[in-house]
Amino acid sequence: YSCPGLLELDEDGVPLRNIASWQGLPAKAVLEPGYYMSEEDPMATYICSPPDVCPGQAVPSDPVCKGNREGLSCGLCPANFYSCGSDCCSCSYETWVFVPFFAALWLGQGGLLYLWNRKAAHVEAAEGVLASVTFGTTLGFVQGLAVFSRLSLHWAEPFSTL
Repeated sequence: YSCPGLLELDEDGVPLRNIASWQGLPAKAVLEPGYYMSEEDPMATYICSPPDVCPGQAVPSDPVCKGNREGLSCGLCPANFYSCGSDCCSCSYETWVFVPFFAALWLGQGGLLYLWNRKAAHVEAAEGVLASVTFGTTLGFVQGLAVFSRLSLHWAEPFSTL
């Protein structure tokens, strides 16, 4: 039984062989590309998915994970970063995107205000009619509520407790 992904190096840094788990970890052990090893348990190796997040080591001091990846099998990104392929990308917000959005919103509101004021000159003659129709509709609604409250309807449980 050997630890997949762990290679022992000779004095010149040339890989000799896979390391057997019962031999213990030699001083010059490196990881093959696509494998992960934690510092807490260096004899346990894990396959990285995707393999390119674990670039392997040329010397034991090389990082196990690519870039700023971290965690088991290099599967996590640090806070305020997200996984984008085999890298971790920053979650920084592009503020320049909001400038055109707010400019368009401001111009749109100005256009609507212009149209509303232009239309208001034609509506002034009909304000009396509009007020009487609104009052009549409101009165009818209130009368409907009064009649509705006098009816004795048996409502289902969720509606009866309202």
